[in-house]
Amino acid sequence: MNPEAAAFTITGVSIGYPGRPVIDQLSLSPLPPASVTTLVGPNAAGKSTLLRGVAGLLPARGVVRLGDLTLSGATRGAWTRRVGFMPQTLPAGARLLALESVVAALAASQPDEGLSLSQSAMRARAMATLERLGVGGLALEPLDALSGGQRQLIALAQAIVRRPVALLLDEPTSALDLRHQEQVMRVARDLATTGMMVIVVLHDLAMAARWGSHMVVLSQGRLAAEGPPDQVLTSALLARVYGVDARVERCSAGRLQIMVDGVIDHGSSRSGAPPPSLPLP
Repeated sequence: MNPEAAAFTITGVSIGYPGRPVIDQLSLSPLPPASVTTLVGPNAAGKSTLLRGVAGLLPARGVVRLGDLTLSGATRGAWTRRVGFMPQTLPAGARLLALESVVAALAASQPDEGLSLSQSAMRARAMATLERLGVGGLALEPLDALSGGQRQLIALAQAIVRRPVALLLDEPTSALDLRHQEQVMRVARDLATTGMMVIVVLHDLAMAARWGSHMVVLSQGRLAAEGPPDQVLTSALLARVYGVDARVERCSAGRLQIMVDGVIDHGSSRSGAPPPSLPLP
């Protein structure tokens, strides 16, 4: 698939749950391959819902297209082979070994593509993926014996072992320590340099600005802003979307940092004061 054909297009997309719409008629600029797009916004903005809809896990109205393949016109296998998805957490109670779970993720993609990797070849690719993430030593550990952070890294291995065209990561750093946060985001960026398109939900705006070349800000299921992080992240946007009085500054290394001075209350612009205390029950 050539780079131009692999652009990700999201146009007029609405996604939600029965009786509860979340994403409403959302359109984004085409997302190119070899890029990292960070998806940010306050709680309940619709970030995870959007990712799950684009991954084909929730019904989506509108146009979701990857190159010449549309979500509505693709088989489940064809879409998941090209679009890898990492959820926030793996399901609890899984009895598979970590390596077995990655092999199973790879095997699930083969029938639709007509691939014929041998069992030993699949195990070798799965093991190489675990080692790339620094968790090769967990290969023979049961999933339900791992910590939350370790399980998150195994989930990432399951998503990238298929070598998808686009990779969707839902808060991949939320349960990780600083070292593993750095490692996961470096892997995401390295994958992008090989031609993969990466879309990642993050809460940490400084991290999103550091690792992403394109930022999408959601608010109440709608697009609030998109573009290069240093153009998107402004005091005005933080006030409007997050309800905080904040400054966007660069540290000594030249990276964007968010300095919150206070919560905006009843239209005040720089209160800097804590909210009033509530009476004890």
